[in-house]
Amino acid sequence: RDQLAQSMDELFSGCQSLAYLDISNFNTQNVVSMNNMFYGCESLSSLNLHNFEANDKYRTRLTDHLINFMEGVMQQTLGKSIEIKGIGLHSGCESTLLIEPAPENYGIQFIRNDINASPIRALYSNVVDVRNCTCIGSSPKNIVSTIEHIMSVLYILGIDNAKISVNNPEIP
Repeated sequence: RDQLAQSMDELFSGCQSLAYLDISNFNTQNVVSMNNMFYGCESLSSLNLHNFEANDKYRTRLTDHLINFMEGVMQQTLGKSIEIKGIGLHSGCESTLLIEPAPENYGIQFIRNDINASPIRALYSNVVDVRNCTCIGSSPKNIVSTIEHIMSVLYILGIDNAKISVNNPEIP
């Protein structure tokens, strides 16, 4: 009987010439450590994670390792700021969205400028609700909802770094 791996420490570490990696069928349900998983993989430019399974305890840790890995890959931001005004689909509230260029390794971050709150990184681990729309948050009051459309646009455009300010809890 095959045993499932329990450690992925430095699994791909030092693979400087590795350009493509398909780990779509890895089963990491028993993995308890992923330290330095992609350390030294500077040439890796494509990573297939389709169907990749990780236990809940280490799903966030894997996301952190992938972010660290992606810091070495070329990144893009916007050339200039964009302002969008409209009405929230679910709340009916008027909303103003400002999307600004952001520095390398900033990622996509949402900032509620109507309250004094910290930015919310657009990460799986920050999703707080998915009923009718995708909501991310860092506290009960610091929530941004209906982010899936703007995230889709940023993905299609290849934008990795953007500062997104909104003046209420819902994207227009």
